[in-house]
Amino acid sequence: LPVTPSPHPTSPAMEASVSRIAADITALAVIPTRHVNSPGIQQAADHIEAQFRAAGGGLEVRSEEFPLTWAGISTTQRNVIAALPGADPQAGYILIGAHYDSRTGDLRDSQSLAPGANDNASGVAAVIELARLLADSTPQATIVFAAFAAEEVGHVGSDAYVQAALGRGETYQAVIVLDIIGNAAGPSGEGAVRVFSAPPDDSPSRRLAEQIEQMGETAVPAFDVQVQSTLDRPGRYSDHVPFTDAGFPAVRLIEPTEDLTHQHSPSDTPDRVSMEYVGRIAQMVLGWLLASSF
Repeated sequence: LPVTPSPHPTSPAMEASVSRIAADITALAVIPTRHVNSPGIQQAADHIEAQFRAAGGGLEVRSEEFPLTWAGISTTQRNVIAALPGADPQAGYILIGAHYDSRTGDLRDSQSLAPGANDNASGVAAVIELARLLADSTPQATIVFAAFAAEEVGHVGSDAYVQAALGRGETYQAVIVLDIIGNAAGPSGEGAVRVFSAPPDDSPSRRLAEQIEQMGETAVPAFDVQVQSTLDRPGRYSDHVPFTDAGFPAVRLIEPTEDLTHQHSPSDTPDRVSMEYVGRIAQMVLGWLLASSF
């Protein structure tokens, strides 16, 4: 459903394109693996950067490189960034991010197929689509669209980004990380999404989660935004963690029911992703962005 921005109801409606989202998920998933020690990680970064640049508008596209040594192999990885400058320098930054690397069950295996359509081409495609939709807009806060590398090996890419951002003196008012938003479990999950944030109930991250619940359900009627009571699932993490640790309000969005039989496997393919569901997540985040920073 199209979203009409608030508090500027005369602004044109914006609608996420399921076909563009599907094209980006497919383009990333056809790369045999996006493991950090494979050539595919750079191919994926090139695709994401090209899509950000093609979006045009006011987006300022850059790569931020960082070193990584994993499984005895040293590489240079890069986070791919598209920043949309805000009108008010005092309004700080908002970040919408997702990781683009993939893996198999063996974290050292850089050769086997790891298409990573749901984990996490789905999140990256939504981030790219949001950048496209807002490229010609002028928000109050600067909005950063970020594709992180090396999440699967310990959120190294987002750690590097946070340290660089702190060095630049940037203050993040909100961080939304999209990780596994393809609803691979099927029809039972189509109408809901989980939002994880750091406790306690009155923490800045939890308040952000509740705000997303309220605004997201307004933007996409009949969609159930389920605020969770913990930072993430037991023993799991995503790129919201380094931002949380740095003191910034940060949340992670994820499908309501995970199908663990396909995660980190050759069967995490686009045919198991609900492209319409990814579109609804993008629409929900768009509604929050329009209500929060325009």
